[in-house]
Amino acid sequence: MRVGRDIHFKERLTGELTFDLFNVTNRVNVSDLNTVCECDLPAASFSPANLAATIASNPLFGLYGFNQPRQTLNLFQFQYGFKLHF
Repeated sequence: MRVGRDIHFKERLTGELTFDLFNVTNRVNVSDLNTVCECDLPAASFSPANLAATIASNPLFGLYGFNQPRQTLNLFQFQYGFKLHF
């Protein structure tokens, strides 16, 4: 979101004051998930028919961070500026 205001000093001298806001709601924006499971389970556990039950019943997925956020985007940030036009 950007808020700006023009300020007139003289006929040929003006200024522009700006205030920029990023991630105003301050929500966590996940940009990357861990999709690697480092556990010793048989290959049959990862078939499409058994995958949901394997994830729900095995605490190793949570322990090793499977499907957990690895990287998030920036939280709330702001910047301000002033331009002088002559």
